[in-house]
Amino acid sequence: MPYTHLPWLALISKSIDLVWSLSSGKKPMLLEPIVSWHAINPAPGVIFPSDLYQPPAHWGHRLSNVFLDAQFLTLKINDNVAKRSRDDIVSFQSVLSSIQARLVHLGDVLTSPVEEMVRLTLMSFLTTTVKVPGRKLPYDWVREKLRFTYKEAAEGLLLYNASLRVWILLTIAFTVARDGDDWIKDAWIKVGLGLDWDTVKKHMMRVMWIEIIHDRPAEAAFQQLQGFSVL
Repeated sequence: MPYTHLPWLALISKSIDLVWSLSSGKKPMLLEPIVSWHAINPAPGVIFPSDLYQPPAHWGHRLSNVFLDAQFLTLKINDNVAKRSRDDIVSFQSVLSSIQARLVHLGDVLTSPVEEMVRLTLMSFLTTTVKVPGRKLPYDWVREKLRFTYKEAAEGLLLYNASLRVWILLTIAFTVARDGDDWIKDAWIKVGLGLDWDTVKKHMMRVMWIEIIHDRPAEAAFQQLQGFSVL
């Protein structure tokens, strides 16, 4: 097997491992050890938007740093697409694996419902790195975990920037949710009612977004949520 195929196989394997973890609630089998909790900042040369969402100062540094790394990685991907350039797959796989590993490990230490909601949403966001054609993946464990955590986090989230609230709900809606998840529809009525797609996308871009991957499924989920909102 050519060496150049190995990083792609590693990336796919770890993505499938994450999907299995979010479906079962068990830790991924290919989980890497944590080398450092410092931010990697894997987006050199990328111009950051002036309105980029910043993690609040009261978040723990470990969640803040992995959140920033995920932001920077998505900005780098968007920048590469705009420039029609490619990043080194080994570097990309290394950063993505580190983000995934740290998010999993944080499940044992976070005590804030809002921070746990962000962690679970980030993990759901990472599922977009893999697709299984023709199959609707179950994600049973994380769907139930998100529903329970949102009940605990909803009041605290009201104190947060609207962009984060929109990003959390819409990300969940187009990644791991199913039509029967009524709590998302109810939550969207309070967060996104009356917004148009352009406004919603600006909120998403402020937090983290990969346009080439997320625009189409997210807009479809948005339209569905708006349909439920006006009933």
